[in-house]
Amino acid sequence: MVHKEIDIERCVRESINLFCWTPKSATYRQYAQHPKQANEINCPRSLMSCLSSDYQDAPRSDLSRDSIKLNDLKSEVSPRISAEDLIDLCDLTGPSHFKTPTKKTKSSKPKLLIVDIRNSEDFNRGHISGSINIPFGSAFTAEGDFIQCPATATLQSFKGRVVVVVGNVAKNAALFAAHLVKIKYPRVCILDGGINKLKPTGLLTVPSPQI
Repeated sequence: MVHKEIDIERCVRESINLFCWTPKSATYRQYAQHPKQANEINCPRSLMSCLSSDYQDAPRSDLSRDSIKLNDLKSEVSPRISAEDLIDLCDLTGPSHFKTPTKKTKSSKPKLLIVDIRNSEDFNRGHISGSINIPFGSAFTAEGDFIQCPATATLQSFKGRVVVVVGNVAKNAALFAAHLVKIKYPRVCILDGGINKLKPTGLLTVPSPQI
């Protein structure tokens, strides 16, 4: 039997990196207490994953995460992230007042995939650049497996990476995310407020009409 030594330093580095890159909106709890001595963690303060007091006191916009009822929070197995965090993680560009102030190095950002679960007609009216379309109503077989298509193949190639589920019905997004977790996708989150949060930003891509 071969015994491999655990690289503790690497584990610590990766843990700190994961903490720093966890969007603060994903850990937001309306009534959570602020952690003590958070500034002792080896992570720039602007990148820290914050709980209620920091996130609640930060400047709010239409792209910030909304508070939800505790029962709704408990029913969802995947965290929600705000539209402003998604814009920042994807380096989406648009009107200056929609840009987030945090500066991060593009090369060190976690690679993520946005899965838009709206129907194809809505997707083609406007979607996030780089997202894939897997309509909620036709994504799975009766046995719970993916119906194979190029989009589901792309999703399967991202297994283990960050997947952001985007829709226009919160319940459908939560159910889709929960199913991904059930079939062993480990890093799944939901865009809080769905695609409607991004419609006023001018950041959605609209395909050119076919002539």
